[in-house]
Amino acid sequence: MNDTKQKRSKPSPKRLSVLELIDISPNLRRVVLGGDDIAKFPEGCAGDYVKLMFTAEGRSDLSQLPAGAKPAMRTYTISEFDSQQQRLSIDMVLHHHGDIKNSEAGLAARWAANVAVGSEIMVGGPGQSAGIDKQVAQGVFVADMTALPALKQLVAKGQVTEQAQLLIEVNSEQDKQALELPEGISVQWLLRESETSLSDALSKLVWPEQEFVVWCACEFGNMRRIRALAAAQAGFQQRASYFSSYWKIGVSEDGHKLAKRQDAEQQSQQAGKTA
Repeated sequence: MNDTKQKRSKPSPKRLSVLELIDISPNLRRVVLGGDDIAKFPEGCAGDYVKLMFTAEGRSDLSQLPAGAKPAMRTYTISEFDSQQQRLSIDMVLHHHGDIKNSEAGLAARWAANVAVGSEIMVGGPGQSAGIDKQVAQGVFVADMTALPALKQLVAKGQVTEQAQLLIEVNSEQDKQALELPEGISVQWLLRESETSLSDALSKLVWPEQEFVVWCACEFGNMRRIRALAAAQAGFQQRASYFSSYWKIGVSEDGHKLAKRQDAEQQSQQAGKTA
């Protein structure tokens, strides 16, 4: 059974303002949010996820929404949370969908690239992601840049297995980040611009011989290939593992949601056949 925190009731959206913008690396910008509604966030919510709300044009001023229209929502991990300083930080990848000035770039990425200090945005959540079963000693943890904040929080909170292999894909050499890793945990960095994808690297991985879990969060196609690779290993503990796609190359967020729903239905049907 997954090691998850007690579920909270669904919180109402909160109005936050941009306090600071920090360029962590060429392709990663930290947006620091604050405001009175920060007090509504629970302690220990770093690592949980929130939903940023936009108009269809990618603006955070929801008063511009047509009557009856719902905001477009984009999901992000809370990278840091400081209740005393009333600061909530979100690390946002800027260049996953082509040039940031191109209209094909994601709504949230365009907003992060152009937002100014003082701007306001409505934020839903926080919600809680499923974890992995730490009773299994060995694990493989896989992330691209979109999931790096979530993986960093797993490390910070001691939620990785005692013996773990981390594989992290970043957009460039400059996007690599320092990680304080306990003994027994190794990390391999991959460059997205290289010919070796995350799934290619996993195909060459020396998998644990004993029982192991997998935590995987990345692009949809890579996630599916990695899930299949893991399932072919004798020691893989599927029920104790976690797989999620944070985006899908070549499609919008709505297209990605549809792909995820179809994939979940397919997985459910396959589980039913093997039960």
